[in-house]
Amino acid sequence: MMKKYPAAANRKNKTSKRREILERLDVVTRKISSSLDLDEVLDVTINELKKIFYFEGFAILLADEKKEFLLTLKLVIPNFSEEEIKKMATRKIPLNIEEGGRVASAFLQNKDMYFENVDPEKIASRVNREAVIKTGGIKSALVMPLAIDKEVVGVMIMSAYRRNLNFSAGDIATIRLFVEHISGAIKNSFLHRDLQIALRELEKANRKLEKQKQRLEELSITDSLTGIRNRRYFDEHIVLEVEKCKRYDKRVFVMMIDIDDFKFINDTYGHDCGDYVLVKLARILRKTLRVSDLLASYGGEEFIVAMFETDAAGAVMASEKVRKKIENTIFLYRRKKIRITVSIGISCYPSPSGAAVLIDRVVREADKALYLAKKTGKNKCVYYHDRNRRPS
Repeated sequence: MMKKYPAAANRKNKTSKRREILERLDVVTRKISSSLDLDEVLDVTINELKKIFYFEGFAILLADEKKEFLLTLKLVIPNFSEEEIKKMATRKIPLNIEEGGRVASAFLQNKDMYFENVDPEKIASRVNREAVIKTGGIKSALVMPLAIDKEVVGVMIMSAYRRNLNFSAGDIATIRLFVEHISGAIKNSFLHRDLQIALRELEKANRKLEKQKQRLEELSITDSLTGIRNRRYFDEHIVLEVEKCKRYDKRVFVMMIDIDDFKFINDTYGHDCGDYVLVKLARILRKTLRVSDLLASYGGEEFIVAMFETDAAGAVMASEKVRKKIENTIFLYRRKKIRITVSIGISCYPSPSGAAVLIDRVVREADKALYLAKKTGKNKCVYYHDRNRRPS
């Protein structure tokens, strides 16, 4: 029978211990690689450490932004309820040696601290003293700094209440490996948090940019004075509407509206009054016309309307409704009562004669009908295709 020598047995034990440590570290490494949930990573780390070493309490404390206090990120105390742990986790450890004791000292000096048989009465910090008393006293504790890129960001605490930890120098070196993994997990968590913040800020900036873009687009097709669509918008959209009419064999009626004697209003009451009249007239038109009608400012005191889903009689009736509404409205400007009238010209696409003219030709025909309304007395509506009043 082969005799076992103590040296060989020790080497075998050391090799087995080293293999177990590597296995435990590998578990932690894989968890860090697969999860950005820091609490989940810490739970796995604690479980793997417990398979190698004896300890009961465990805590991760991180410094606040101003590095005035250590705040609890993770706290494990055996036989404590979840509510008790939450309450204790609210404690802050001051980052000065007088109040924070060895925990603060480990952070400030970037140095491992090991101590035994903690006497609560000798603890300067009231918060820490209460915590030690509440746990039933600490037999021994190990405090290790947590560093990210050589900057200390917090500490890890392993503690025991029934007997001493009895860590050897080799144990401390092994635990340091786990602490480095914890620091890496915290760094990943910080990077992920910063990335999420950056992504939210980017998304916020993109939404703001999109709103600004929409606002600019809206401004580009809106008359700045009256707030209704401008000529550019009308010219672009009437072409699309005409294409629909061609496809479905429907008609579009164009109404040109012009304020009678608008120059007299500007000369008599001033241009501010003229602007007021234009704004109020635009409101009247919006309220009087149908939602489906396309209303736009066409320049100066002129407005244009495209009417859909109607016939010649309906278009003329709508024009008369607009004319009468304006004629019967009192424009009150600085206690002055002002009355205005409008002349209206109407045309149709396609032409009642059957000619397939372009839409810009229809607009010109409406303008000619408007001119005839002005020429023959103002405050009236003229339909271009009315044979009895057709302009030359």
